[in-house]
Amino acid sequence: ILVSASQGQPLPTHLHDSFCKLFPDLAACAMAAEERASSVVVAKRMGCSMTAGLIAGLATNPLESVRVRWQVLALSTPCGAAGGAEGGLLQFGARIVRTEGLIRGLWRPGLTGWMASFGGAFGVRMGVYEYVRYALEQGTGMQRSAKTAFAAGLLTGGLSNGTCCPFFQAKNRLQAEASNQRGLFRELTTIVQETGFMGLYRGVPALFMRGGLISGGQLSG
Repeated sequence: ILVSASQGQPLPTHLHDSFCKLFPDLAACAMAAEERASSVVVAKRMGCSMTAGLIAGLATNPLESVRVRWQVLALSTPCGAAGGAEGGLLQFGARIVRTEGLIRGLWRPGLTGWMASFGGAFGVRMGVYEYVRYALEQGTGMQRSAKTAFAAGLLTGGLSNGTCCPFFQAKNRLQAEASNQRGLFRELTTIVQETGFMGLYRGVPALFMRGGLISGGQLSG
């Protein structure tokens, strides 16, 4: 549809845009079908999404580290004790930087786990999203709309976050114990040894719901 019949070349940009404006539903279905049929497009989408997630994880790990350490602080430090929670989150983060350093105290702990969580969740979600949306529309007879986008986003977001639950689990443990020098795979092995294989998926219902709601909202907007 979107290819010139006379020369077999892509339509000029202005004709392509005009077609999409005149027949938005037909254009969307045609482009979606082309994308679904192309494994190259799927691989490219997944690769780009995974790369973006890895970069985002690398950049935001200090914030994630201070959040986790702040939330578990009360479990190990009595309220009001030295080094405790007085002063608030910003002061707590600044104290970590002063005493442990930015890299050792906030950036390094759980870094590979956070990058794997981000990259894996983004990659899986965007890699299967169009397939899930198409199957949902075909199975229910629903027209392509924000409703099917939200439903597909809900499913793929939940699936991707649930799949990456072991990485989230290991990351949280490594950040909660910043002095722990174990790597990601060593931590995954330790979890299995301590709690069994299903221990890797502790908290997966919450991750499933969080990832699904966030993804559904983003993709239907």
